[in-house]
Amino acid sequence: MSLLLNEFLIFVYQISNQINKTFMVVCIYRHTNYDLANRKSDYEFFRTLITSQKNSTLDFYILGDFNLPKPSHINPLNTLIEENSRSRLIKQPTRENNILDLIIVNNIQSIIACEVYHPFLSDHKMTSCIIHAKKPKIKTISITSRNYTKTSAENLTEFFQILPVVNDECADSSLQRLQLVKK
Repeated sequence: MSLLLNEFLIFVYQISNQINKTFMVVCIYRHTNYDLANRKSDYEFFRTLITSQKNSTLDFYILGDFNLPKPSHINPLNTLIEENSRSRLIKQPTRENNILDLIIVNNIQSIIACEVYHPFLSDHKMTSCIIHAKKPKIKTISITSRNYTKTSAENLTEFFQILPVVNDECADSSLQRLQLVKK
């Protein structure tokens, strides 16, 4: 799904198959308008986006060009990320001395590696994030059942008679008890 909202370009993907666990990726391009009214509106959008995933069991990754170059621009987003127990992976500059391209995650344990590469044809550096998406192995449970409706006292008596016995008195008393149950 893609949206154009308040000068944001947003792509949302829910990725699943039989081998990997399901996860969500949200790709964002934020406009370069830095006036205070637009930034406030954008922070509300970020708040809605991040808190909407608060009760989800899916791992999710919000990534893209956030275009928040100054500390006064990025600090409200950083606060929002911390307040909602999320993690921001990109810590080094992605364009000149600014951190414009971010990756925000809800499960830091799912991250295998995250890097920033020098650009070849772009004014932004490339970000890369490798995630662990394999489903956990399900414990194998073995259930054994026996059909006791076809069992008779005679069959049980025969079974106990062929078992090795340490003490003859124990075997005799067990057989007597089985015969009492049989009646």
